[in-house]
Parts: sequence; structure tokens; C-alpha cells
Amino acid sequence: MMILITNNEDVVEQWKNCRDIVIMKRESDNMLDVLYCSRDLLHKGHCLLTHPFTGSLKPNESPYKSILVSETVKQLHVDHVATIEQCIASAQKSLENRPIPIYSEKLLRDFRLIDKDLISNGIMRAQESHQK
Repeated sequence: MMILITNNEDVVEQWKNCRDIVIMKRESDNMLDVLYCSRDLLHKGHCLLTHPFTGSLKPNESPYKSILVSETVKQLHVDHVATIEQCIASAQKSLENRPIPIYSEKLLRDFRLIDKDLISNGIMRAQESHQK
């Protein structure tokens, strides 16, 4: 089992019936909310299964973010916590310098699709490595 943290309704729709995934839907259009929620889980001993900054989008370009973490709680993984903390600091700095613009619905759909494709690839890889 894995936990999928997302603020992207298209991701929720695609994966809502997958029995291997618990979805934590964030009702915010702020991708930092997804990063904070992920960080809180990592502090409890969950593991990062996908990097928070996959793809080539900068934190101040898209409001959507999806991150996969393990459902199993083990020991605290300091390197995973460091990764999420670095991503949060980078996102905060980027957003302070240039907030996410107000996009048209068409562009928002495009950003949801990009995020959905990125996390879907990560989920497939995580499922494959779990089966090995």
C-alpha cells in the first residue's frame, strides 16, 4: 500500500479505485500544502516513493502537486526528510519571488494532465519495484 498526497482532482479520479493506494486529497490550490502534508508523514517514518520535484516544472509554474509515500511507518529516514525540507525551502523562495499566475481553465487542465502523467509514472514504477 502507498499513500498518494495530491491537490489534483484528475489524479484522484484516476487512482480512486486502486486498492493499493490511499489518497490524501488536499483541498488547496497551493502546492505547498501537498509538500507540508508529505513532510509531516515523513517525520512520522513514512518513506518518499516519488521525488517531490519530478519533471521540469518549477514550483512557481504549476499549482498542482502529487507525491507518493509509503503507507508503512518505519524509522525516520533523515535523507527523505532533508529532501522534502529542501523542496519546501526552494518552493517558498520561488513563490516569494514570483507567485503562480492566475491561469485560464485550459492551462489549468494542462497542468493537471502533466502532474497526473508524472505521478502515474511514479506509481507504476513503485508498484513494479514492490512486486520484485
